[in-house]
This record gives sequence, structure tokens and C-alpha cells, in this order.
Amino acid sequence: MSRTPQEVFADHGNRLGTGDLDLISRNYTEDAVFLTPEGTLTGREGVRRGIGALLADLPGADWQSTPQFAGDVLFLRWSAATDTHEVADGVDTFVFRDGLISAQTVHYTLTARTPRTARKVTRTMASNSNIPTVTLNNGVEIPQLGFGVFQVPDEETTAAVASALEAGYRSIDTAAIYGNEAGVGKALTASGIAREDLFVTTKLWNADQGYDAALRAFDDSLAKLGLDYVDMYLIHWPTPARDQYKDTWKAIEKLVAGGRVRTAGVSNFQPDHLKRLIDGAELVPAVNQVELHPGLQQSELRAAHAELGIATEAWSPLAQGAVLGDEAVTAIADRHGKSPAQVVLRWHLELGNIVIPKSVTPARIRQNLDVFDFALTDDEMAAIAGLDRDLRAGPHPDQFN
Repeated sequence: MSRTPQEVFADHGNRLGTGDLDLISRNYTEDAVFLTPEGTLTGREGVRRGIGALLADLPGADWQSTPQFAGDVLFLRWSAATDTHEVADGVDTFVFRDGLISAQTVHYTLTARTPRTARKVTRTMASNSNIPTVTLNNGVEIPQLGFGVFQVPDEETTAAVASALEAGYRSIDTAAIYGNEAGVGKALTASGIAREDLFVTTKLWNADQGYDAALRAFDDSLAKLGLDYVDMYLIHWPTPARDQYKDTWKAIEKLVAGGRVRTAGVSNFQPDHLKRLIDGAELVPAVNQVELHPGLQQSELRAAHAELGIATEAWSPLAQGAVLGDEAVTAIADRHGKSPAQVVLRWHLELGNIVIPKSVTPARIRQNLDVFDFALTDDEMAAIAGLDRDLRAGPHPDQFN
């Protein structure tokens, strides 16, 4: 009889205590995916390497964890401490299959213990920015917090992006349908920031799906941005009734091979869309950008991402303000001396999500970036988890064509 996820996790904890990597790896499937901040490892050998590195970082540690099961998925918040180092923000996701662990994502920062511990910041793409990065399945690093320009008129976009860059953002997210790629490009050029210190994302609109049409649309976007390449190019929606996203993906694979796109990804894809896209493809999407916020937490989709080695990126991370008045959020904000928006953004970061808030107000742009000097407790994370209620700000991807 197959073991339950709870039984597997309990056994896994016992095996971790032995430090025997061969024994530990037996709780994983032969094709397990182990996603770490440094990249994606596969198979039981990958598990041995990944867990070996974690145990080497924290020899003889005192471990504390809070598991939260959701069917075949476990979200685990954990902390650990040795005499010299500690982890206070560990967040793992486990996916179980047939009595074993088939996928695990690991997110943590290791800090030296001092009388007043300063959180270690992961190496960033710009020397003047304190934004941590996420390593994608192709080895490319993306800032975990970026700046979005959805619904920002082109004539206002240049000023908004300039304010964001001045504040310290280095990841800018636009799309063909936004009509403001040219405004983004002007701000990037005027900033004087080295191209390699920027991460620029744009997206292919639905009407341009198909192999040849996608290549033409990309040329148009690149010209408007005034760039030689983009860091990430996304299929904006699967539009299943069109049934063109597989041919579109082949075009994006060609752009990656030609060096004009560093990272290929998708947006608004459901698990079935992802599995169909990957079948026979050369590349697995590095990112799926989806609507995600406390009112729509997408547990099933995030679990599919973990199993496939795809990073989760959140659009509408604040639910267009719909969750900012929830008592759970406002109470946490009061305790930390932060705004409700900052609390929700911090929640995203602690889950390991990439997040792209938007604003055209310089003060709010700076405020959204001021989320790296506090952390949420287990109880606070649980309180926000309780706000999940299938609240959509946008259309359902299965129905949007």
C-alpha cells in the first residue's frame, strides 16, 4: 500500500537526521526534480548533491519546521541554527507521487549569527540594488522583485520606469499588448545603466501566435524597446481555442537558440497547457507568470511548477487592492509598521514567488521595494494562507481566447 504524504515526510525527517545521503535519496523518485537557488538538479544523484550542500551549510543544526499539507503537496516553512550560522526564512515545496517525493523546491538564505543578525542578500544583478535573485532552470538569474507597466499609458511609462530604475529596480516587465514598449525602451536608454545589469521581459500577444507571426511580432517588440535582445519572452496567454501555442513555442526556441532571447517562458498557462507544451519541446519554460495573490493562491499550479522545474511569477500580486483591507493583512501591517501592500509583497517573497507590482507614483514605487527589512512569522503566513478564496481579477486561462 502506498504511503501517504504525511508518512513519507515523517520518514524523510528521520532519514535526514542520519545524514546518510544514499538513505535520504531513497524517499525520492528516480526522476525527482530538486530545485535550489543555484539551479535545478535531477534524479536521486541530484537529490544527494542538493541535500548534501544544505547539510554542509548547517552541520549539526537545530531544525524547526511548520508543515502545511494540501493533498499531494506540502508547503514547509523551516528555520535552522548552528553556533555560527542560521536560516530564518526557509521555504520548501514538496510534491508526492506513489509514496515518494517527486519534486522539491528549496529556498533559504544562510546568515552568520551576530548579536543583531543581518539577513544575507543573494547576489543581485546590479551593485546598487538589494533585491535577491531567483536562479531559473536555464541558469539565468532574475530579480525576485520587478516593476510592471500593465495599463500604464506609453506617455507615462518612461517617467514611471525611470523612477523605478532610480529606486533600485532592475527587472522591467512589459508586453506588446500594453502599448508601452517604446516608453520602456526610452527609459532604459536614458538611464545609463549597463545592459547586463537589466532584466527586460516582454510578451507575445494572442493575435500573433503561430511560428512565422511570432517571429515577426518579436522583431517589432525588439525594435520598440530599442534592444538587441530581451532577457525573457513570454507567450502571454495559451488561448486554447486557437491551438497555436506549440508552434509559437518553436519560434521562441529559435529566438533563444539565436541569442535574441535569453529565457523562454509563458504566462497564464494551466497544468494541462504546460504538459502539452513541454511534450516534444526542446525547452521547458523557465517561468510561468500567472495571477497570484492571497485571494488566489494557485496551490495546484504552484505544485505543477515545482514538479516541472518552472519558477512562479505573480502578476496582480496585490489583487488590484482587493486583499489590502482584509483584517489579517492590516493587523500584520500594524505589527510590523508596514503598509498592507508591503505585507502582501513580503508574503510573495517568502513563498519564493517572483513578483512584479506596478505603480506610477514615485513614493509608492519606492515603498514597494522597501520589503527586505522584515520577515513574517509562521502564524502570519498561515493567516494570509487563510485568505485563499478563488478571487480572480482577470479571466480564467481556459476561457480566454
